[in-house]
Amino acid sequence: MQQKFASNGNLKIEYLHVNEDSGGIPYIIIPGACVSAQEFYDGVKDSLLCNAAIISVRGLGESDKPESGYTADDFVSDIHSVSLASGFEKPCLIGYSAGAGLAAAYAVKYPASIKAIVMADYPPGIPKYTPEWAEMVINDRPEVDIRFINGLVNESVKHLYADEITEKSIPAMVLKADGEDSILPESLLEKLKLKMPHGEFVTIGECGHDIFSGKGNEAFRVIEQFLSKLDKNIIESHDESNTNSSDD
Repeated sequence: MQQKFASNGNLKIEYLHVNEDSGGIPYIIIPGACVSAQEFYDGVKDSLLCNAAIISVRGLGESDKPESGYTADDFVSDIHSVSLASGFEKPCLIGYSAGAGLAAAYAVKYPASIKAIVMADYPPGIPKYTPEWAEMVINDRPEVDIRFINGLVNESVKHLYADEITEKSIPAMVLKADGEDSILPESLLEKLKLKMPHGEFVTIGECGHDIFSGKGNEAFRVIEQFLSKLDKNIIESHDESNTNSSDD
């Protein structure tokens, strides 16, 4: 594992590059709100075997912490800077918890630059962070920088990207935990299935919200199967196209 930094204008954005010599489709991973790259990696280092870049978005980990600039577009620019710095070609974008919303925002802005998007136990959207949320974080996670907390409260705008993911035909998977602390209730999951009929929806059994630290081996195996299926479909579509061309 190597700690690296990407340049995003005047900001430096931390990411951890793991399993750099592994083959296959690389991952760009966006952890949940208030979770740094190092904290996420500590929970998955025994199960994450693919070439991957785990991001600390601005305000977290050792990334720079500006006084302002915490909109969805700002976070998307952090992800884009890491994507460019990593040199990955069409990575799979994995967003865990609130990171799923940031992954969705990135995917709809740069659909051609990714292989697919995976959203883990969270809808493809950005919430409006409230003062009550800020108070909870300050009490539960006093180490989180206050500039990050205030930035989300002051600048976040609620938005759901499900329709845009479908309109742009972005390959998408949603992982749901079946534990009581899941942040993706069944009622919302059913709505997402209607909004994203092309998506894959998989429930990880006997698992709480911490999908990757709790059932990392299973979660990453499901993701690999999803990506393999995408490649198979592309090959079959290409072969069918060539057959039809020959018939003409």
